[in-house]
Amino acid sequence: MFVHVAGLLTIREVAAELKVGMRTVVAYIKSGDLRAMRGLGRGLGYRIKREWLDAFLRVQEVRAGAVDEAPTPTVPRGSRDARPPATPAFRSVRDARAALGLIRGGKS
Repeated sequence: MFVHVAGLLTIREVAAELKVGMRTVVAYIKSGDLRAMRGLGRGLGYRIKREWLDAFLRVQEVRAGAVDEAPTPTVPRGSRDARPPATPAFRSVRDARAALGLIRGGKS
């Protein structure tokens, strides 16, 4: 039996509108990104008001816009900062511990 409360959307309806899975919608709710109410009767699960979904979509658009419009950091050519940091490559844990001074170096 399907019970629809006027003005409230089910997880299935929200998932269809967002074109994501129902588990993804529940994850949005549990993370606090999407507001929902729970338990309007036995076994009915979550319900989302249309305005809550619209607010969620506006926030997602702002987040996407902030990422798209973020300036790309530029580094002058030949700058030391342009090189990746040097990471020493050790053949073993013993070599790494010797380099850190935790044990005496040398071959055994």
